[in-house]
Amino acid sequence: MEMSAYGFASTEHGNSITEDDQKRKLELVMQTAQAIWGEA
Repeated sequence: MEMSAYGFASTEHGNSITEDDQKRKLELVMQTAQAIWGEA
C-alpha cells in the first residue's frame, strides 16, 4: 500500500512511501529521541 507521508515530505504534496518505510522512519525518530532524552 502506497501512502503520502506528509510528516517526512520535502514538498507540500508529500512523498509516496510504503507503510513499512514510514514505520521504519518513525522507529528511527523514536530511537533518536530516546538516545538524546532517555526513556520516558
